Amino acid sequence: MKRSWRLVIVRVLLLAIGVAAYLLRFQIQARVWHWRYGNSMTVGRYEVPVPEHWLVERYESTTLATLVDTRFRKSPHAFSRAGSILVSSGLSGPIDDKFWSSETRQRLEHDGVPDVQEKTLSLDDDSMACLGGRQLAAIAHVPTLADVSLTCLSSHGLNLVYTGPASGVPEFYAIASAIRPIGKQSNSSK
Repeated sequence: MKRSWRLVIVRVLLLAIGVAAYLLRFQIQARVWHWRYGNSMTVGRYEVPVPEHWLVERYESTTLATLVDTRFRKSPHAFSRAGSILVSSGLSGPIDDKFWSSETRQRLEHDGVPDVQEKTLSLDDDSMACLGGRQLAAIAHVPTLADVSLTCLSSHGLNLVYTGPASGVPEFYAIASAIRPIGKQSNSSK
């Protein structure tokens, strides 16, 4: 009888460990990525910071990567991941980010996106224009969809797309503002 209870307890413990590992798999993958590669990655001619709780989920080439926030947030329907950032580089030639901003704003307003957000970031010798809002709600015609989508484009061809909750936008801007061209130090570390 004692032996059968021990087996039951061992099985329950193994099941609990398995469930915990499954639920925390993204956080575990993020830790492993950071142990292997550090806190940044290279995309094109830029060094992109990767905060501790973010996972580089796809890094197929030196010009394209996807970062995913591994923290879970409670939403009205279920638990979901907090957000993702698609980073790409390699558009050739200088880009007129002011023209792009104007065209993108007009398109978003035409599509019925409420409260279009616009921000300009400085990346050492480059500038980056960011625009977006609740485009997903406007496209899907679901006004309660709270996720935002922001697209940022630099004059030297760096492109960022954030998709996630509005509460993650400040962290997205912090990550985007910390991006530096390779070989340059940030002003705060000089």
